[in-house]
Amino acid sequence: MIKYKDKFSYSVNPLMYVSTPLIDTTDEYYSFTFMTLCGEKWLAPFVESLFTDAEYPYEILGMLIQNRFTDVWNKISATLQIEYNPLTDYRILGTESRATSDTTISNSGNVIIDKVTAFDTTTDDYINDNKTTTDANSTNTSSISHNLTTQKEGIVGKTPIQEYIRREIALRASTDIKDIIIRDTIGFICLPIY
Repeated sequence: MIKYKDKFSYSVNPLMYVSTPLIDTTDEYYSFTFMTLCGEKWLAPFVESLFTDAEYPYEILGMLIQNRFTDVWNKISATLQIEYNPLTDYRILGTESRATSDTTISNSGNVIIDKVTAFDTTTDDYINDNKTTTDANSTNTSSISHNLTTQKEGIVGKTPIQEYIRREIALRASTDIKDIIIRDTIGFICLPIY
């Protein structure tokens, strides 16, 4: 049987060939933590077989870890990054849209009457020359839209605010994505015994 420390070191860890933005392969935190937590643990039989039979055991192990865990790790990471307020039990969002429309139709007609007179008349005798009538119709339409967004949030029940804060601290302390990655990897490659 092969121990973890026989194949890995402080500079070589099982995540070296795992490709995901969650893991910085230059981060020495992983190598140090792996060596500290499982340096004396026995490698799982399938990992041992990689080191005895495979030409590129580290790359294959990285591929196996990536295929097994990266989807889960990405979902956990996305969940841990959701923005929320630990001091509210509920949040209600609503949007109300109102639209008003107004149409005005106006009819107007202009009548123009032209009169003429002779240049040598002494009186102002005018006679009708012709009659021109102009009718005009106009339509004006206006519309106004209003969007009103409302938000309500609060706490239901009698749980003290301090309890919500304690729960938030406990949640953040127990759910660091790096620790989840390390725990899953150790459980995958090492036997749970010394």
